[in-house]
Amino acid sequence: MPSELPEPKPKQSEKIKVEEDQESPEEKNEKTYTPPNKLGLPVAKFLPKDLLQNAAQQAAGDWEKDNDPDEFKVKRVSNRTLIAVGSLISFMLGWVLYETLSDNAPNEQGQGIIKESIPTGFVALEDKLKLSASNFLAAEKWEDVLPYVRQSPGIEEKLEKFQNRSPKVSVGVQQFRPIDVIKVRDGEFLYMLGFQDENEEIKNLYFTSEDPHRIIWETFVAYCDEPFEALTSSEAQLSSEAIYRVRVKADGYYVDNYNEKDWQALDLTHPKSQKNIFAYVLRDSEQGKKLRPILYGRKDSVPLILLIKPKLVNDPDSAPEILDLLGIGWHEL
Repeated sequence: MPSELPEPKPKQSEKIKVEEDQESPEEKNEKTYTPPNKLGLPVAKFLPKDLLQNAAQQAAGDWEKDNDPDEFKVKRVSNRTLIAVGSLISFMLGWVLYETLSDNAPNEQGQGIIKESIPTGFVALEDKLKLSASNFLAAEKWEDVLPYVRQSPGIEEKLEKFQNRSPKVSVGVQQFRPIDVIKVRDGEFLYMLGFQDENEEIKNLYFTSEDPHRIIWETFVAYCDEPFEALTSSEAQLSSEAIYRVRVKADGYYVDNYNEKDWQALDLTHPKSQKNIFAYVLRDSEQGKKLRPILYGRKDSVPLILLIKPKLVNDPDSAPEILDLLGIGWHEL
């Protein structure tokens, strides 16, 4: 008969503890692992709600955690701080307005806009120039603008001729833009005054730099000796040549009479016309050599004054031909 009593059975809690001690690290991780959801945060259906929230916050990072009420301590901004910040903002706004409205004007040199100071005494003439512009625009006939425009050779005949071709209409001004100083060739400069008329069209007037600062009328209307469309018209034969203010761009359109080897194609446009006219210049000619450095490699058109021979009426294969370059910019001549 055995003298010793049997050992008591281990309690359930101790049994579970022993089994947990015998488990490998991999088995423990497998039991405690919770699969992530689509956002990468762990999710478990059988954990209490507060444990789930804590696990989600730990996985998301500190920025997404709920803050304890004690952690929020709102500090009141003092009136002195508000006044200092407001003064700083007011100073910065004032400086921006000063730079915008100061007596500086852009200088156009083909490589961006560079500010330069307006010549001394010009600011005092600004009201006078605006008055001259208002009278010029309000005139009912082109002949009436004579006192306000540059007295170029034959100006009276040009005004009368243009009145018959395109009668003037009186226009009022809604507002003027600040006056700009525009540099042109040979160190010269012009004054440009932009405005918006009563029809809400925005245009520019150019004034001569010398006193009494007259308006350059030929530039404003892009004056041509003959209508632009007449260069290719088949209804009437024009004179052998005429002066045209046009925008010019090199092109690659060639026809039978004008091959690419000997001729350079030019695309001509005019602000008063919706038409594009192709003209040609001999590459080895004097005028061709003058035009090459101006147009070569440029994608935009250039305002030029050209002497052009129109298309011949009796030759349907002919096209306008460039005889000479007379000016770079419509203000010349």
